Amino acid sequence: MGGRIWAESQLGKGSIFHFTACFKVLGMDRRLGIAGFTRKLPEFSHRPVLVIDDSPASVHILTHLISQLGLAVESATSVEKALTLLDTQRGSPY
Repeated sequence: MGGRIWAESQLGKGSIFHFTACFKVLGMDRRLGIAGFTRKLPEFSHRPVLVIDDSPASVHILTHLISQLGLAVESATSVEKALTLLDTQRGSPY
């Protein structure tokens, strides 16, 4: 990594730990990918998103996040409910 690590210590006072490191930038900035994603969202706004998870907390969080993106969200915490939703959405698939 091309860095350095060291400690300075004084009896009765404690220690201070230091390090340096050099990192490479790998590829495109991820924020640019997110910007591209948000530009494409309107293309899919007419299609609902189906969130399926057996954890009600996870479903709640994901449903909230996806709806904040401006997308319609339906959720299911069981396979049975998910299958029912899939059957009723034939005209507008997820």
